[in-house]
Amino acid sequence: MGRRDGKQIFRRNSTIYANAGNSLKTEKAHLYWIKYFIRFNKLKHPKDIGEKEVTGFLSYLANEQYVAINT
Repeated sequence: MGRRDGKQIFRRNSTIYANAGNSLKTEKAHLYWIKYFIRFNKLKHPKDIGEKEVTGFLSYLANEQYVAINT
């Protein structure tokens, strides 16, 4: 994923959050998890990530990072 693609993804998400009326703190938290997910998947573009990668990421968080299910 190129730098331009990453900026477009985050810009698009910012627009969605602004229109939904979410707080800036919520937006920042969600963007943190999006970045974490993309880095975990070796910077693959989100459109190239499927169910297998999502399941692997969630399993990693639950089993190795002990992230609470409500996070």
